[in-house]
Amino acid sequence: MKLHKNVLKVWMFAAVLLGATITTQTAKADTTAEPQNEKQTVTNDGNVTGIESAQKSDATSETQSDSTTNSNNTVVNNDTSSTVDSDTNWSKTNIDNPGKDYFHYVNRKWLNVAKPATGQQMGALQTAQTQMDNKVHDKFMSYVNGTVPTNDSTMLKAIEFYRQAYNSDLSNDAAFNGINQDIKTVRGLNNITDLNENLYSLMAQDISLPFGIKIDRDQNDSSLKTLYFYGATPLLLDDNGEFTDNMKTSQDTIGNYLASNAHWTFEEIQDLIINTKRFDKLLYQIQTANDRAENKLQDNYTGAGINQNGNYLPVVFSNFANISPYLDLDTLVDQLVGETPGYIYEMTPSFYNKFNRLFNADTFYMVRDWMVSKLVLNRSSYMKDLTEHDTYQNGHTKAETQSNLAYYVTSKAFAPEFSKYFGDILLSKLQASGVKQMIGNIMSSYEKEITDSTWLSDSAKDQALNKLSKMIVNVGYPSDSYGFYNDVTVDPTKSIYQNYLNLLTTEKLDRFKTYARPAVRGEWNDLSSLVTNAYYSPQDNAIYISTAFITSPFFDINQTDSQNYGALGTVIGHELSHAFDSNGSLFNGYGLFENWLTPEDLKALNQKMSTVASQYNGINYADKVISGAKVVDEALADNAGLQVSENALKATGHANIDQFFRSYATSNRVQMDKLLFDNNFAQDPHAPMPLRVNVNVSNMPDFYSTYDVQPGEGMYRDPNNRVQIWD
Repeated sequence: MKLHKNVLKVWMFAAVLLGATITTQTAKADTTAEPQNEKQTVTNDGNVTGIESAQKSDATSETQSDSTTNSNNTVVNNDTSSTVDSDTNWSKTNIDNPGKDYFHYVNRKWLNVAKPATGQQMGALQTAQTQMDNKVHDKFMSYVNGTVPTNDSTMLKAIEFYRQAYNSDLSNDAAFNGINQDIKTVRGLNNITDLNENLYSLMAQDISLPFGIKIDRDQNDSSLKTLYFYGATPLLLDDNGEFTDNMKTSQDTIGNYLASNAHWTFEEIQDLIINTKRFDKLLYQIQTANDRAENKLQDNYTGAGINQNGNYLPVVFSNFANISPYLDLDTLVDQLVGETPGYIYEMTPSFYNKFNRLFNADTFYMVRDWMVSKLVLNRSSYMKDLTEHDTYQNGHTKAETQSNLAYYVTSKAFAPEFSKYFGDILLSKLQASGVKQMIGNIMSSYEKEITDSTWLSDSAKDQALNKLSKMIVNVGYPSDSYGFYNDVTVDPTKSIYQNYLNLLTTEKLDRFKTYARPAVRGEWNDLSSLVTNAYYSPQDNAIYISTAFITSPFFDINQTDSQNYGALGTVIGHELSHAFDSNGSLFNGYGLFENWLTPEDLKALNQKMSTVASQYNGINYADKVISGAKVVDEALADNAGLQVSENALKATGHANIDQFFRSYATSNRVQMDKLLFDNNFAQDPHAPMPLRVNVNVSNMPDFYSTYDVQPGEGMYRDPNNRVQIWD
């Protein structure tokens, strides 16, 4: 049943306000698997469930059902009461034989009752996320309702914001009025002088400028912060300078919004699109392909700073600030950081070498209309998605719906504070201590593997061990102080839209105010402790494990070591491996750009990668053909993570290898709607989860001895074709 229009409007408002599509959470719990001669199995309702006649994969049993309705209102069927029909696909395979298909051997019962809704997925990660969402929601609402007191000044502001949202008109029109006012702000610029005089105020309103500027640690000195400048990405032209179907979709989004919600005439929209394409063409023509790719990389990066993939050009700022007679970059930088830097980094030189061709009196109207187009795309591109999918469960009263929306908006507006505050109170010291101890054991396992490696040179071993010794370990939640909240007030005379943008932009501008402060390697930045995620940052040489990840089945002090190492331990091992892969080896122990692999080391690593890629390449799964080259980086990390985690477990003296493998497969179980799978397949650098589990365990010697896997079985891999990265 579809939502009532008033409920749909409320959720569309939330998306407009937050400027992002509501999607399923995808965490980086990595595992690998491969089946040989496999056929994919898709259930009658279109869910991608896995493979038949596949190689084995490990897993660990988890009795907990995957509830899929959370405070972010991702709706799936969480009925786990149905029984396995004897006529299902699973009854046609030997599900009692781990040598046939290990992933399904472990997860078969759960797979038969997990039924994700259209465009959604279910799995261990989603269960953990739902549990965390519900805990945070209930705790925050206890403050709102007064059943639990809090004296935290920022949390009190969040409560005030929630109450304003709850009592506000949260219809589409309210959000559209805010967006339309932003459009009028840009359209109110009459010439290049107006643009120049309003550069800072536009940034303060979260309106994108036609060039990029970010603050991050200095690429040559990890104790300093500096500014990085990059260019602009065409909005309606692809990487080849063509107007493709995807670009047409963006153009339609701009036109439909301006016609329906801003009440522009056809002629006005036509003029804007023409000018946008003209500026796009200029952007395409004056920039090199590498610089265009750099712009896109930075535009798509959601972290707090830059996404460094190389060394950038240092430029004396006094020279850089004078590149344009029209745009006063000196004043803009002074407004952002409060002083004049000695130098900055030009990430895209071709853009700034032709800066005057882009920004002058003759190009102004192209620039202005391009900025309007980007503003509309940034704020409303997700509207189509929300109107096509139910975004909230039926059966809620109007007050309940309003309360849930107000909470959702509040949790996003105060995301850094929620991450620090609730990440702290929801993680016990015992849990945190247990994870830190496990990380220490896995790092010791890495130390031994690196030392004993037969393919790394002595110099590379020294560099890798030095890097390992300097790695920062972050477990749970940020310790950073978010002092910018002291400068924010929830103004009752302003709309919820205005107050939200004020919070958002205050946070962004505060980053620039930290320019003169020493850089802190390993800051949490934009990673939320409330999202089931783990990742390694090569620029910081730091690993992060969020509070939300430290829960069953991934980690629990009541689970055995074998279960914990098979689940979260393999994730930690995976992330640590990224410090030494083809990308991580470009950065030293301080996170500075330094390639420490010798040509011989790189050749050996490439051979390992080629072998791993070949294990995936050409596998048919869910009507898709896997590209080994696309998934090899993550598959390599899966391989290393499983190996070092098992070795660390054995070192504890409490290893149960059957539990270890079962835990691995259970913690990586997933059931994905075929529509979502098809949409994600092209972009996802990971292989599908059943393949990752099966391929990975088929390389492990203990898998064969534990389950007596014999030649001819689906999971069997000839010993000469097995690979372990650290051997």
